[in-house]
Amino acid sequence: MYQYNMLQWLSFFFIYCFFGWIFESVYVSGKSGRWVNRGFLNGPFLPLYGSGSIMLLLLSNGYKSNIFFIYMLGVLGGTVIEYITGTVMEALFKVRYWDYSNRRYNFQGRICLTASATWGFLAILMVQVIHPSVEKIILSFPATLLTVCVLLITVWVSGDFALSFREAFELRDVLTKIDEAKEELETCNGEWM
Repeated sequence: MYQYNMLQWLSFFFIYCFFGWIFESVYVSGKSGRWVNRGFLNGPFLPLYGSGSIMLLLLSNGYKSNIFFIYMLGVLGGTVIEYITGTVMEALFKVRYWDYSNRRYNFQGRICLTASATWGFLAILMVQVIHPSVEKIILSFPATLLTVCVLLITVWVSGDFALSFREAFELRDVLTKIDEAKEELETCNGEWM
């Protein structure tokens, strides 16, 4: 297994959350022709990518040179994480944060073959190209500086997470009231006819 300490793991998590936010925001903004801040959080972090990256680093230990294995880990791991995250967030907040319903070979609009294949290629890119450079940078940080940076980012992301959760629950409550009002109007219209 990798010999990283907790601060280094957290550093990798935050870095890959940030890289994921850049990737998603640029991709979606390019498709829509306008800037789109992707993700659940207000700040530039997508925990889905950080979680997937940490999982990939842990599971690919000893297999970094086996590109097929890394690809399959990316496909399977990314797909499972994306499906679970989408399902939980939809259940909690009554909002779908992404929707693949218009893509071929999708399942419940939460996952699709194209996205799953992309997870595999991103896994290869991450393990073979990106992570060695990120690792070198993080391992070169003095322990005190790394501690301060990780602590500050943890406070920032935790605050953002709490605020984003509150906003999402408020939005869920508004959407629930709108649905209830809509049902009431439909009932009243049915009685008048």
